[in-house]
Amino acid sequence: MKNTFVILWAPGAAWTPGKTVREQAYWDEHAEFMDRLFENGTVIMGGPFSDGTGSLVIVEAEEMNEVMGYLSRIILCIRVMGRCQLAIHG
Repeated sequence: MKNTFVILWAPGAAWTPGKTVREQAYWDEHAEFMDRLFENGTVIMGGPFSDGTGSLVIVEAEEMNEVMGYLSRIILCIRVMGRCQLAIHG
């Protein structure tokens, strides 16, 4: 049975102030990856907050480890570059 998980993203130390999420470095790669997750039904809803304070992503998966697997590429990038912080709730 699939469970629903909420992922909250917030800008990290390497975030470029004054730029929107779509203007940040690596946006195109991020968007391409997320588009695939939307297309295969893993991500059911998501996007940036209108005030620029972060983003929300709603994911359906069997367990937290599955969510972490989807996000492992992004998480590595976040940790190395400090562009975002994230919290996963399920």
